[in-house]
Amino acid sequence: MDYHHVVEAAGVVSLGLIFYSYAFRWFEAGPVAWRRWRPVVTGLAFGVLAVVMMISRIQVAPDRYVDARAVPIALVTLVEGWMAGGLAAAFAVAYRIYLGGSGAFAGVLGIVATAAAAGVVRAWAQHDGVATCAR
Repeated sequence: MDYHHVVEAAGVVSLGLIFYSYAFRWFEAGPVAWRRWRPVVTGLAFGVLAVVMMISRIQVAPDRYVDARAVPIALVTLVEGWMAGGLAAAFAVAYRIYLGGSGAFAGVLGIVATAAAAGVVRAWAQHDGVATCAR
């Protein structure tokens, strides 16, 4: 396994989290009307991150690769909610369909399942009274 690719993926996710930190503060400090745009902006940003993760895959063996596209989709859905997760997933799905190939259906199914599972976990956590960042 090439650990350079793992470090690269961790760096990309870290950049996304730093972006989210700044965007959260920026939207909270602005007018109330801006707050409704936060899930849209973060969803699109994390959708781009998911595509970047698909492009910069991790080589685990000769001719064997995995990608971490599920990480940004799950994170944004857990923290921001369904709208942001749906936008991120839609962006990633559009790119996966664009790529085509024999694994396109499975790739799309994996992306949708990740967003759905993260949304269910978020709803469950809110139901149990676990605090979340976005309210």
